[in-house]
Amino acid sequence: MRAAERPGGEIAAAFAMLTAIPVRSSSRDATGAAAYGVVGAVVGALGGLVMVALGEAVPTMAAVLAVGAMALASGAIHLDGLADTTDALLARDAAQAEIARKDPSIGSGGVIALIIVLAAQVTALASLAVLSGGSGPVVAGLACVAAGAASRALPVVVVLLRGDAVSRVGLGAWFAERVGVLDGVSAAMSAVVVSVIAGLLVGAIAFGAGIAAGAAIGLGIGLVLVRTRRQVDGDVLGATVELGFAAIVATVAIAMGVTWPAL
Repeated sequence: MRAAERPGGEIAAAFAMLTAIPVRSSSRDATGAAAYGVVGAVVGALGGLVMVALGEAVPTMAAVLAVGAMALASGAIHLDGLADTTDALLARDAAQAEIARKDPSIGSGGVIALIIVLAAQVTALASLAVLSGGSGPVVAGLACVAAGAASRALPVVVVLLRGDAVSRVGLGAWFAERVGVLDGVSAAMSAVVVSVIAGLLVGAIAFGAGIAAGAAIGLGIGLVLVRTRRQVDGDVLGATVELGFAAIVATVAIAMGVTWPAL
């Protein structure tokens, strides 16, 4: 079941796990998983503020700075997981995959993955920022918040759905041992609440539909990664966060781009 920590302790543990912000957790065994959606929203809000402040004047630069701010706030741990997972997927066999994943240097495949995913995130946010009517930067900012919440909840759901594939050692094993159904429900529900509020503020059904579709795509990608790698490890979970965020903002950008002129 889990999620027995007090709300304050759970949030502190989530900040300690998901960000580079120096927050002391009340317990070394606490994952803070129940609060991942909340902390993800806070991280997304940092990027959202950048989009609101600079999105109208310099939308592309604002998107670059927003993605950079979120990466710095999270200590770039999820980007590292994306690069390591890609290098592992491109290895010749399972043994080489583990060597590639644990290698501190990034291979060419990891570099390409980072470029593509970061470019997708930047392009999507920039596209939202230039929506007609002058409210584009606010829409982009709210997309950051909602995508931040939903993407951080995805690893919790992946672990619960594929607990049978959790690696025996490492961060993935440590995390899976301490995450329960209540953590997953709390993380998912907080992400839903944040997304609904963001959708109501935008006032467009397409926005909410984009968040939901993007989250579903992100979850699917995470499950495919687990199936392909045949294990749940910390790098796969980090990759799920980054790919999930990219899928969500890209889906929102497409949905809003298609429907916005008709609103």
